[in-house]
Amino acid sequence: MSTPNCSHARNPRTVEHMAKPDELESQSLVIWSSPSTKGAGAYQLWENYSLPLSKVINRVMLLRGHTEYDSVSNPQANLNLKSIFWSLTKFRSLLGDASTTHVITSISQSDILYGLFVRPFSRSRWTIYVLGQPYPVKNQTGKLKSLIWKRLWILAAKRSDQIIGVSEYISALISKEIPGRQITTVYPSLLNPSRLAQCEQSSEPPIRVGFVGRLSVEKDPGLFCDIVEDFDEVEGLVFGDGLLRESLAERTERISFLGFTPQDQIYPNVDVLMMTSRSEGLPMVLVEASHAGVVPLVADVGGCAEAIHPDNRDLLVIPRGEREHVAVWRERLRLLLSPVLRDAVLRRQREWADRNFDVGANSRLLAELAVPEV
Repeated sequence: MSTPNCSHARNPRTVEHMAKPDELESQSLVIWSSPSTKGAGAYQLWENYSLPLSKVINRVMLLRGHTEYDSVSNPQANLNLKSIFWSLTKFRSLLGDASTTHVITSISQSDILYGLFVRPFSRSRWTIYVLGQPYPVKNQTGKLKSLIWKRLWILAAKRSDQIIGVSEYISALISKEIPGRQITTVYPSLLNPSRLAQCEQSSEPPIRVGFVGRLSVEKDPGLFCDIVEDFDEVEGLVFGDGLLRESLAERTERISFLGFTPQDQIYPNVDVLMMTSRSEGLPMVLVEASHAGVVPLVADVGGCAEAIHPDNRDLLVIPRGEREHVAVWRERLRLLLSPVLRDAVLRRQREWADRNFDVGANSRLLAELAVPEV
């Protein structure tokens, strides 16, 4: 998907206009991506991008609300008086002490707090990296709260110097909300794809079908359970935790709920990664799955289809209007029982991941956009 206000990550200037390290001695970048759930997409995205960015920018500080893993001590940010006070005092002090020249925010709470309460006092160049719909999706919260959140985010985002979308879908969505702004897409990428343990695909049924993510309304794990429950040809595995776990686990004894699980224990034990989400940006797990030899089967929401090779989309992408139809998902899973078909799908997926989710090219573009001096 593209619009006149969106530009794709494949920008040929990225490789040619990289500055030499000694030209960036005065540059300091703070990345504020809080609250990031540990292990979730936003958390992992910056795990992959912070090191490449630090090679071309003198100082990079990462704040995700997890003191033991971040550059400096910082709390989980929320839209409340406590976080506003922290933003106006300690966060502003941190920016000053670090002589910060550039800031990236990439969670809507951080976007709003920075844009409304810090931006008026900061001369740092500010970039928003939008990783998903930056205000609550339908049924995630009340209508009034959702409307207020959306208005606050748009008001804050209009004060930014640069807006980046994690997918063409997200870039187009933001372009509609903030007309006239140039939105560039930078896809998520893996720092070292070879570190992922490779899946050895099952040669016969049942095949292992996994759900990986938060057990929350927007991810719709209940639909996943409806699809795989009482489906003898598949084994359902749920990796992740959240508010819905207890109620879902009470529904069935045939699906394994395994909680938060290290990557090296997920991908070797899954043949198909199924994403039933109501809303997405472009999930890191889709990039990981394609590199790890796991077939992704996704709903056509957000930028999920962009992670699928064009020749695989008729098979692996469920149309948005059919997302809730259990029979449609089961029909695709029955086709994927064939190991020969899965092998062909995976060859194309690996090629697509190598071409579009290369950490070198995408981190260079991200650096160029957030810190134009590079």
